[in-house]
Formats: sequence, C-alpha cells, structure tokens
Amino acid sequence: MLLETLQLMSLNIKHFKDECERKSMEFITLRFQRPAALKNYKEVENIINDCEQCLVAVLENLNEKSRGSEMHNKDRELRMSSDRLTNLKERFGQLEEENALLNKTLHATKQEKDEMQLSLRPLVQDKDREIEGIKNRLAHFQHSYGKLENENASLKTALEGNIQEKNELILRVKHIEEKNATIMDSFEKKCRENEDLKTRLSQVAGAKLMAGNTSIADLGDKYRPTRIAELYSELYDNEWTEAVDDLVSTKWSEDQIVRHLFIILQGCYKACCQLASQQMQDLVRKLFLDTSSSADVSLSSKDYMYSRTNRVCELKTVHVSSMEPLELRIQMYTIISTFSIN
Repeated sequence: MLLETLQLMSLNIKHFKDECERKSMEFITLRFQRPAALKNYKEVENIINDCEQCLVAVLENLNEKSRGSEMHNKDRELRMSSDRLTNLKERFGQLEEENALLNKTLHATKQEKDEMQLSLRPLVQDKDREIEGIKNRLAHFQHSYGKLENENASLKTALEGNIQEKNELILRVKHIEEKNATIMDSFEKKCRENEDLKTRLSQVAGAKLMAGNTSIADLGDKYRPTRIAELYSELYDNEWTEAVDDLVSTKWSEDQIVRHLFIILQGCYKACCQLASQQMQDLVRKLFLDTSSSADVSLSSKDYMYSRTNRVCELKTVHVSSMEPLELRIQMYTIISTFSIN
C-alpha cells in the first residue's frame, strides 16, 4: 500500500514537472515570435502604402489599435501563465514537502520493519528448528509404524497358529477328560464295591470276635468307652474353653471362673451317676422283674451295652449339646441346688 502511494506521488511530481517545462517553452516561443510579427507588419504596411495611400491614416490607426489589443492579450496570457507557473511552483513545493514527509515515513517504516525482522528472527529460527524436529519425529514414527505393522502381521500369523493348536489341544483334553470320567466312574464303582466288601467282612469278623468275648470293643459302636472319653475331652477343649471366654467378657476373675466351672462339673458328674444308677435299676427291673432289688448286677449282654450308651448319648444331647452357654449354666446351677438340698 505504501509503495503504491509512493509510485502515485512520483507520477504526479513528474506530471507537474512536464507541465512546467511546457509552459516555459510556450513563454519562450511567444517572446521569439514577437519580432517576426513586427517585421511582417512593416512589410504589409509598405505594400498598403504603395497600393492605397488614401487609407494610410485609417490603416495606421487600425494597426495601432490592433497592435495594442494583441499586446494586451499577450500580456494577459503572460500574466495568466505567470500565475499558473506560480501556482505550479507552490504545488510543487507542497508536493516536495509531502514527498519529504513520505520519505521520512518510509524511512521510519523501513526501520520498524528491520527492527521487527531482527526481533522475529530468533522466533522464526526456533519455529524452524521445531518444524525440523517434528519432521524428524514424524519420520521416526513412520518408520516405527511400519516396523510395528510387520510385527503385528507376524504376531497375527503366530496367534492364528496358536489358536489352531489350542483348539486341537482342547479337543484332545476333552477326549482325555471323557476317558478319565469313564475311568473314574469305573474306579468309584470298584471302590464302592471294595468298601462294601470290607464293611461286610469287618462286620462278620467283628461278630465272630465279639461273640462271647466282652473284652473286645465294638469299633462300630459310636459310644464305646474310649469314644465317651474323647467326648469328655472335647467337652474340655470346646465347651469349657468357650465358657471361660464368655465369663472373661463379664469381667470375672480367673479364680471365680474356675471355681464355678468346677462346681458345674461336679454337678454334672453327680447327675451322670444318678442317671446311671437309675438306668441300672430300670434295666434290672426289666430283665428280672424284681423291683425291690437294688444290688449291682454284672451284665455281659451286648443289648445292655447298647442301652447304656444310648442313655448316655441322650444325656449329652439333652443337657449339653442343645443348650446355649447361659442356659447350660442355669441348668447346672439347678442340678447343684438339687444335690445340695438332698
């Protein structure tokens, strides 16, 4: 935009210079034409004097008037040209001032442009370096992308092979599992048959050994003496320990806990003795129909052993297993109170 304005101003200045030169040439031409016109006038005057002497005075007056009018016109044109020249000079001066101002503005703009270029040069260099780095990274990424595509293709091929191999292995595993299931069914069937045979053999052998021999314990009896001892041991390991933990939570001292549990155990023992005596009396009454006899009777019958163990089982089930710790303590204290009153 600034360059176009400067070019337009240069063209205007050149046009005004050409106009001034043209007016100057016209002025000079008029000054040179004046003597030639006077010379021609004299020749015409001589011819007219020779041809018409009677009109000399008129012609002289006419020539004088004509010469005066022409000179007046020439002077007027000269003044107008001088005025135009003055105006052109003033306009030329204004244009020179405008040109100087434009040159000054152009110089300032050029200086500002140079300063801006200097200030932007590091930024442009940084951007160029960033662009170069991005191009290098893009090339590296493209190379890596091609490499990854090749690896992906090879992995897909390997995956397809592995899938096919996996399917084959699955089929083989299914076939083996079917065979294994068949073998396990047959094995379990054989094991059940073997266990049945062992059970029947053990029952037959046990019956033969125990027939008429009370010193051999029946291993099939859940409440044989050794098993009852184990139940008492479990009573200490489980119920006794749980009772101690519950009483500790009530902030009882260890001495108080042991004393109360010992009293409860004594009550249990006395209750068991009473139940055993009652069972013995009931058994004697049923066997001998003797209600007045209270003597100890030694029985070796297997039926008596089963009756005794079942009654003990009922005692344990009713008074121990089916009760919560608080209910068990209340029941034991009731038993102890009964024995104390008796």
